[in-house]
Amino acid sequence: MVGGFGDLKPMDADAKQVFADSGAAYVLIGFVEDEGKGNVDELVLEGYKTQVVAGTNYEFMCSLGTQLNAKVKVFQPLPGTGDKPSVSEILAVPHVEETEEYKPTVSEILASSRSLGE
Repeated sequence: MVGGFGDLKPMDADAKQVFADSGAAYVLIGFVEDEGKGNVDELVLEGYKTQVVAGTNYEFMCSLGTQLNAKVKVFQPLPGTGDKPSVSEILAVPHVEETEEYKPTVSEILASSRSLGE
C-alpha cells in the first residue's frame, strides 16, 4: 500500500537500536501495569514494519509473555535533527493461544487485530 506500512520483517540490529533508543521497554512497563497482565521481563521483539514519512515510523510486534502481545509504534526523526526516536503509541493485540498443532505467526496475530476493528 502506497504511504502505508510495509511488510513485516524479522528484527535486525538497526531496528533493535531504534527500539532501544526510543525507551520503548520503559514505556512498556507502564503499559503492562495498566493492562494487568503480561511481563516486560518476557519481552520478545517478534518483528517490525516501517513507513517512510518525514522520518520513519516503526511498528514493532512484541510478545510480553503468554497473556499479552502489543504493537509499539515509534517515530524516528530524519537524520541531522538531533532528535531521538520516541514512542508514539502502544496497542494491545489479541493473544492467540498456541497449541501443539497450531502456533500462530506474527502475521496472523496482526491480521486478527485488524479484523477486530483496530
